[in-house]
Amino acid sequence: MRVIGFLLLHLVSVVKAQAIDETDPPIDNDRRLEGESCCSLGNPVELAFLYTGDGCLVAENNGQTGDNCIGTISPADPPEKVFILASSREDPCDPDADVWFEDERTLSNPEFTLTTNEASFPTEVFIHILPADSLCDAERLETIKFIADCSEGEKIDMGSIFGSVEVSGCFAVESDQGEDCCEFLDDEPLQLRFTYTGETAVKIIANDRADACDTNKVWYSAHVVEPQDEFTLDVHTIGENRFGSAIFFHLLDENASCNSKSSTETYEIDICSRNSKTNVRDGDGLIIGDPVPRAGKTILIGCSAESPTVEKSCCQPTQSLASLHFTYNGGNCQNDLAESIVESCTGELNDAQAVHIVASASEDVCDPNANIYFDDNVDLGSEFVLKGNGNDQSEIIGDVWLHYMPLDFDRASETCNNDLIMQRVKFQISCTDSDIITNRLFGGSKLSECHAISSDDCCASDVAPLFLTFELSPRSCSTSKNGQLHDYCTGTVSEREVYVVANGDESVCKNSDWNGPVWYEGFLSITNSDSELITLSVANEFGQTAFADFTYIHILEKDAVCVGNELKKSDHLLQQIRIQTTCSSNEPLFLGDIFASATLVDCKADFEDDCCDSNKKPRQITFEYIPRNCSYFGNEQVSYANRINQVCTDFINTANSKEDVFIIASDNDQPCEQTAKKWFSDIVTFGETSKEFTVHTDSTFSPNTYIHILSKTDVPCTNGELTPGVHQIQKLYFDA
Repeated sequence: MRVIGFLLLHLVSVVKAQAIDETDPPIDNDRRLEGESCCSLGNPVELAFLYTGDGCLVAENNGQTGDNCIGTISPADPPEKVFILASSREDPCDPDADVWFEDERTLSNPEFTLTTNEASFPTEVFIHILPADSLCDAERLETIKFIADCSEGEKIDMGSIFGSVEVSGCFAVESDQGEDCCEFLDDEPLQLRFTYTGETAVKIIANDRADACDTNKVWYSAHVVEPQDEFTLDVHTIGENRFGSAIFFHLLDENASCNSKSSTETYEIDICSRNSKTNVRDGDGLIIGDPVPRAGKTILIGCSAESPTVEKSCCQPTQSLASLHFTYNGGNCQNDLAESIVESCTGELNDAQAVHIVASASEDVCDPNANIYFDDNVDLGSEFVLKGNGNDQSEIIGDVWLHYMPLDFDRASETCNNDLIMQRVKFQISCTDSDIITNRLFGGSKLSECHAISSDDCCASDVAPLFLTFELSPRSCSTSKNGQLHDYCTGTVSEREVYVVANGDESVCKNSDWNGPVWYEGFLSITNSDSELITLSVANEFGQTAFADFTYIHILEKDAVCVGNELKKSDHLLQQIRIQTTCSSNEPLFLGDIFASATLVDCKADFEDDCCDSNKKPRQITFEYIPRNCSYFGNEQVSYANRINQVCTDFINTANSKEDVFIIASDNDQPCEQTAKKWFSDIVTFGETSKEFTVHTDSTFSPNTYIHILSKTDVPCTNGELTPGVHQIQKLYFDA
């Protein structure tokens, strides 16, 4: 039960409420718009009222048609003292309401102010007048509803009367409505804010190409938006400094993929283009408040020529730092300690145009035994990099001092003196004790970038990984924690048996088969208590030497199947995860990165596990059976390239079949040859109990090793031939 009055705290609304001290005027005099409309400068963000006790009979004197007043207050005998609660809900006890004011007021102290931290109040605002010192479910003296959104065509004028309250002041933030972002900004916009105005939810892709699947520059990446949702495009998202001449909006059905042409609506937005000869704007402009483009389903609601500062943690997911990138800005110490790891800062730089910076592990700048992370001249606005022992393989840890010295300072000189220090900043690198955040000030410099020790960095060797191992556990998209800007996730996974397909395309299906290239597929049982490991391998695709630019992990219902280019049932896709896996777009990929239900636990950039590396022939080879056709053939036996038809033969297309099979492994190309050496002959149950089978021998395998996959049976061969009713599904050949 919510209590109203001075004596008890109201925990439900304490964050949202904007109570006004009785001794302070609610709105400064220079903010008042006496005798004017509160909508003259846009939607008001503050509204001041007087409690009059005049009752609902005078509520018509306000020019609004959508207002309402219900109550029993009589101007002949108004209550002297009341409790006023202003909120977004008709029910004063609603715990989900936005509350803008709740306090007592009297006829002798009548002023109160509603203040919102949003761009405007919602369309409907309710003012509830209750007896003093009562509960919210007490009988209301009066409830007033009025329209606070000026875009609805209703008036909010100074002096307007709404029941027992009268408008006495208002304040509005001046709107950019109708302005052209190409004209009133000093430069091209670096950020554009939109509202989606369609009638149904859609998936929006914003890129620089007419092809929705093109990933060259993606400003907004396949996020689902609901009607009236706001979304933002920012050049900083992918590290660019401008949008370019055009942005393409692709509106897809909520569950469609980028290549679903029939369900895609594409339109182009001109970004302040100019005639190349006259340098005059020749596009439509970017008008705030207008649909963009003119017939589009998105309305431009704002733009900025400044891209907001992006902060990131240097301590996730690794706990060891190899380098810290700073920009020297010549600042002083007075504003650099808040929310930073700086422990102390002394001295002033006063925007010195150039200094000599020594970054070391010693407070004494002349210490000859100190670890030195940087020692050189730096100009104002230039970057300098601290490195552990001068290379990216060593760790920066413990106390670090930035010594700002006069230009051309020489710490090895006999005249080296700490008295020459212009500014000294001390901070500590310890990811176990505190986080290190980029875009924070360190005296005269700002931290702009950081890099981890490369043992945890799958991209550190400048060679993209060929194997990626993920730990799968049931999680939602909101649990993702990684440094990638273009990762994407939709859906959630609970504890259950699933089928997982990892491929190089947003679409999981193609021609009633899994869409290739396929890096992994198989059944898993995902639980909170026992996670599963999957390894994505480039070698799973014949002729592939690298992962696609984006790798998709599709987590499906265990009975999911493809019909044409779509899943038989759309709800069979439980979760889709997108990861940048080529290390080509400055997208970090660290061990420990969390991508929703998938956590990266291992990566390899070469084929290390060669069964022939020991110069001894293998005596046991274990395989995992996954029903694929020969198009998925991929391995490192390069001699196969010119004889693929001999290496793998499909007799029946059973890709994605969940049926059990009978497998024979021998040295003969005929499954029932009676003189053949047979290394394996048994039923393989797929999915439910076992997917693996082991080919073993007492000596060594033959160079010619065949794997025959047959339909399930207890007796595969009779008199050297397939038993009637048994059919061959696939034949494989390799050199063992």
